[in-house]
Amino acid sequence: MRRSAWWRSIAAQVWGMVLVCVLLVGGLIVVNTRAELGHERSVVSASLQRVGSAEATSISDTFDPEGSTITTLANLAGSPEIAAAGPGCSAALAPIQSAVDQGSLFVVDASGTVLCTAVKPSYVRTGSQAFGQVGVVRTAVAEHTTGTGEAFEDPVTGALSLFTAVPLPSGKASLVFVLDSQDFLLPVDPDTSVTSLVVDSRSGVVLMHYPTAKDAIGSSVMATGVQALLTNGGKVTTATGPDGVRRLYRSVAIADSHLRLIVGVSEAKAYAAARASLRRNLLIGLGMLVVVALMGLILQRRIGRPARRLQAAIHALASDPEAPDAPTSGPTELAVVAATFNATADARRKADGLSRAILQHASDHLLVVDPHGTLTFVAPTAERALGLHVGDDLDAIFSRVHQGDRERIRARVAEWLAASVVDLEIEARVYDSHGVLRSLDITAQDLRADGTVGGVVLTGRDVTERRAFEEHLAHQARHDPLTGLANRAAVLERLSADLADPTGDAACVFFVDLDRFKLVNDSHGHAVGDQVLVALAHKLTSIVAPSDLVGRFGGDEFVVVTRRIADAQEAEVLASSIRRTMEQPLVVGRRELFVSGSVGIAMAEPGDAPDAVLRNADTAMYRAKAAGRNCSSFFDSAMRAEAQRLLRTESDLHRALEREQLTLHFQPIVDLSDQRVHGVEALVRWNHPYHGLVPPGDFIPVAEESGLVVPIGAWVLDAACHWAAATSERLGRPIRVSVNVSPRQLAQPDLVDLVDEVLNRTGLDPAQLCLEVTESVLVQDAHVAERALTALHDRGIRLSIDDFGTGWSSLTYLQQFPIDEIKLDRSYVSKVDTDHGAAAIVGALVGMAHSMGMTVTAEGVETEGQREFLRLHRCDTAQGYLFARPMPGEQVVALLGEAGHGLPAPRPVPQPEQPDAEPSDEGSKEGQAVA
Repeated sequence: MRRSAWWRSIAAQVWGMVLVCVLLVGGLIVVNTRAELGHERSVVSASLQRVGSAEATSISDTFDPEGSTITTLANLAGSPEIAAAGPGCSAALAPIQSAVDQGSLFVVDASGTVLCTAVKPSYVRTGSQAFGQVGVVRTAVAEHTTGTGEAFEDPVTGALSLFTAVPLPSGKASLVFVLDSQDFLLPVDPDTSVTSLVVDSRSGVVLMHYPTAKDAIGSSVMATGVQALLTNGGKVTTATGPDGVRRLYRSVAIADSHLRLIVGVSEAKAYAAARASLRRNLLIGLGMLVVVALMGLILQRRIGRPARRLQAAIHALASDPEAPDAPTSGPTELAVVAATFNATADARRKADGLSRAILQHASDHLLVVDPHGTLTFVAPTAERALGLHVGDDLDAIFSRVHQGDRERIRARVAEWLAASVVDLEIEARVYDSHGVLRSLDITAQDLRADGTVGGVVLTGRDVTERRAFEEHLAHQARHDPLTGLANRAAVLERLSADLADPTGDAACVFFVDLDRFKLVNDSHGHAVGDQVLVALAHKLTSIVAPSDLVGRFGGDEFVVVTRRIADAQEAEVLASSIRRTMEQPLVVGRRELFVSGSVGIAMAEPGDAPDAVLRNADTAMYRAKAAGRNCSSFFDSAMRAEAQRLLRTESDLHRALEREQLTLHFQPIVDLSDQRVHGVEALVRWNHPYHGLVPPGDFIPVAEESGLVVPIGAWVLDAACHWAAATSERLGRPIRVSVNVSPRQLAQPDLVDLVDEVLNRTGLDPAQLCLEVTESVLVQDAHVAERALTALHDRGIRLSIDDFGTGWSSLTYLQQFPIDEIKLDRSYVSKVDTDHGAAAIVGALVGMAHSMGMTVTAEGVETEGQREFLRLHRCDTAQGYLFARPMPGEQVVALLGEAGHGLPAPRPVPQPEQPDAEPSDEGSKEGQAVA
């Protein structure tokens, strides 16, 4: 945690406030003291002015050397006695001398010899030359100066004295008046606390000092603070006097002289009151400071100490998330802060714990690399899985990368850093700490500018299992899950690559389909069938070259693609090898099984369409099956033309319904006992816009193969029911209509709902509808057929088995399903009048059906002999060219209207002259096709 500036701490602020209080109190004391000192100084100045003025006036009245003294001396000097300085001189001076008891009068010549003195009292003797040694006296006499001279030391008494000199008329001597300064410069005020000084303003010599101070008289004040008072007498000056004592001084000029009176008082006396006030203020201030200091201590203890404890707790939590909480004692505000901090710290512990738990158990590998390429953070998962540690460099990371990816990763990283890309995503193979190669999705995010991270964050996600799963899915997407062979997509991909190479060899495709493999599943179960398919896959793989491709298209269909076949002869050799290999017995469990296969062969040149080549091979395979199975067949131009025709037919048939190109023809069904029309069979026709009326045999197989038979069958059912309902209403009697149902229709889960919807919409009575199914429907999926047929029969709809006796007949199926009638196939009916065996079979079938409560209809009746045979053997109804050809609905209505309930007498059917004329068993063929 970053420490804040020391002056922001509570302790510093508390003691700062104490210091401010100290400064304020000290400032107040200083201001008050200065004010009091100023006041005292003013008082002292006024007092000194008053005392000095009084003393100066007294001194001026006592001694006026510049005024009356000079006048008196000048008058004396003019007297003949004094001017002559003879015997009468002393007598002439006596009156003055007696009047002046202080000082002495005498006449002195230029050499300093006393010529004349007063009679008394004079300490100077006539003839004395002592004053001749005094420079100021000698100078004054020699220069004939009138005035007061500077102070000098009296050579007789040794006292500091002043003199006043007046030259005599002769010009050779002067009348001198010498006065001891202490004799006349005495202060008026005898107060010894006030010090008085008389100073000669010209020389600064102290002439008088009261009270008497040692060495004060005669000293100079020129080098002291008192010097300023010689010129400035109106201002109090603090200075050290001649006696070495510091005082407050003020000077007053003595009138008519060069002297100044300096009056002073000691600082102790001058500032006694101020200092007493200062001491009092200091005591008060000290008391206030003690109180403030105590308050500061209390505040520091109440605020600073809890704050420091809180700060210490914060620092501890910053370095150790598990450190104890901060104390909540102290002022309320700090307690609230501490409680808030504890709550925040607790939330941080939880968040840190959650982050640690996530990092500890996260599957992603998280690393942080600083700008120098050093790992500054390694998540636990990365440390465990990759063996990386904090302090490792980028070389340690790259050393874990697979050598095949290492240079690519280095180049991508360098490119990323040079381009300053924000994010980088890359996949690499990396060895983990155990040396196992893993696949990682690595993302990098540049957070070097982030002060918290300060580096590049690398996140590695282990996608080994995902990559393996993707590879597994990719393998599954291109391989058969049962056999492991290539599936249709992989075969097309390989074939596309082979045919896209213009310089390569021709490709050859072998389309293999097992013969009657459904019997294996039905007899032994699908598990055994799967084992057979796996075994055959291994066999096929074993007989081809490694460069060849063996694939499974689902069910029992296999494909071999090779480029080793040069011609049809080599292709036949490989096809024979495939058939022989498949014919070898298979041991599955304890069973020995034999299977065979039909092989279709198609040669392909570069540029051919892969789908077309496979379709050609498939077409050739069906030709091989039609040829008797367990053989091979080459795709030729005739097959190609037939395939193209079927493709065009399928394409046109897709548009036939929506363009209303389909129509219905109806063939009457006649009761053999009375020649009455028992009902009609609805037969679909395609009126092609270019090819005219297309025979059913040309398009119904295509519809069956493509699945279009379901919508076509639904249209036929709706149109037939609509016609039957309308015709019944028009003729005034019910007309029964038979409609063929294909196996695909019967397998549709909504067939029953479709029939119900059609009957409800058209209003046809269910008893007027007969649905015809082939025997193959009953065999292929008996359970589905039984549910659907039972539901239809319960609604009153008649059910008929079409083409009965063509090889799929089973009495079990006749007993299992709710069948109302059977329709004998024309292959038997056409021979009853010429073949005794066929006649016996037809007779037996009619008798069997009647014994089971079913009616019998004969198909393809073309001769009178056939009709008579069937009538004699009590066959119920018949249809064929002997009675009527299929015809449009309007013709049927007209025929029924003209003939009433019967038909005209049968007449022989002429043989068709055109090769494309409809055969007499058209109804039977169409029934099979639609079914």
